[in-house]
Amino acid sequence: MHLKTALEKVGPLKISNGKEGGKATRYSNKELVPVPVSDRTYGWNTFFGYWVVTGVNASAWSLGSANMANGLSPSEVIGAVLIGAFCSGLVAFLCGEPGIQYHLGFPMVSRATFGIYGSYFVVALKVFVNFIFFGVQAFWGGQAVRVCLGALSPQFLYLKNTLPESALLETADLVGLIVYLCVFFPLLLFRPPKLTGLIITSFVIVSATIFGILIYALRTNGGTGNLFRSPSAQMTSTEKTFKMLQCISAVCGSWIGNCIRQSDWTRFASGKRSAVSSQLFAAPVTITLTALIGIVVTSATSEIIGKKVWQPILLLTYVQKHDYSTAIRAGTFFAGLGWFVSQLSINVIHNSVAAGMDLSAMIPEYINVRRGAILMAVIGIAINPWRFVNAPGIFITVLSSFGLFTAPAAGLLIVDFWIVRRKRWNVPDLFVGDEEGTYWYCKGLNWRAFAAWTVATIPSLPGFVAKVNNSPINIHWTHIFQLTFVFGP
Repeated sequence: MHLKTALEKVGPLKISNGKEGGKATRYSNKELVPVPVSDRTYGWNTFFGYWVVTGVNASAWSLGSANMANGLSPSEVIGAVLIGAFCSGLVAFLCGEPGIQYHLGFPMVSRATFGIYGSYFVVALKVFVNFIFFGVQAFWGGQAVRVCLGALSPQFLYLKNTLPESALLETADLVGLIVYLCVFFPLLLFRPPKLTGLIITSFVIVSATIFGILIYALRTNGGTGNLFRSPSAQMTSTEKTFKMLQCISAVCGSWIGNCIRQSDWTRFASGKRSAVSSQLFAAPVTITLTALIGIVVTSATSEIIGKKVWQPILLLTYVQKHDYSTAIRAGTFFAGLGWFVSQLSINVIHNSVAAGMDLSAMIPEYINVRRGAILMAVIGIAINPWRFVNAPGIFITVLSSFGLFTAPAAGLLIVDFWIVRRKRWNVPDLFVGDEEGTYWYCKGLNWRAFAAWTVATIPSLPGFVAKVNNSPINIHWTHIFQLTFVFGP
């Protein structure tokens, strides 16, 4: 059965335009039109919590891993991360302004720049990545459940695996994933304006979790450990500058996906400046602080358990197996619970609901945020995400480099809104799918935007292809690819 046929059986949506009701159309539904005043519920505290949830995650925690292995000292890594995180916050501010001004989301920003149909390409870029990353985040959410259950029961901690080796998943992993999904799916019943409570609650729990782990690591080890005090490798000033820029580019590339669709969230802002302080302050502070704590904790715990573990949820399992005392069991239970909440929030906010908003722009007659979020979750699990975690290959290499394609798109959206149009839109024409509309361009496509995107993408492609195929190439192409965020936009 084709997707559209299945959706037709579900039935068309209804949208509410003020006091008058109406059916969703080919270019509009309730999720796409300007957010009504009653749904503009996000204050500064919500956006602050949003960026804490966004910044405090395993990706930020492990930023020190590759960059310290690259020869940088911890202080140099933190300095580069701070610059990269501030740049990410600035991009979030610039991409989020259309949501503040017009209370419209990312698909409408894409329509204005790439055209009514051209916007499908930009939205599809983001949604494709969301399908994969939802599953990966769900897997780690299941691992957090496994930590909690392992703290409660030694039998579960050492539960015998009954699944075949080819599954790349153990029995305990499957139990944790099922529990995670049972808690996750009911959260999709909440519409975006009602997620304020989840965001703020997650902010409090996640903050307490990372500081709790930090205190445990420092007290148990009696200090930060040798890794945190390690100097940078011997290199020339030019080499060090390049590696710093590479770190900055990597940080920006990791968060560009959240930044480019900021309008999906800023359109719910209760005031003009509700989001700005969080984008320019909370974003760089939380990302940098998490990276710093990740380095300190990894350094300290490596001397406790005898191994460097950069993944925080996996670290809790190692700690349990190293010391199963009552205090450790209690500590790892609450820490696991904190990361469980973190994984729930990340998937609800950044993958399911965000993708649901964007999918609704592709088939607005049949998909709203809730249906899109559920579709995202079902596909995200159906792809067996644990295979990407436990046996990473070329596919994950491609996904980890996807900033190559989204960074130029972000640059185009920013330039078009701020410089070309000077923040002025003809809002009604964003929903017009014919030559009468301003954003129809050439049969719904703005070829100039696609030409600019192609030109910005091409320089990084040789290095990208070489990385995927693990083939030799001129070092200059590799360097350009490693600085995608610098060359891409």
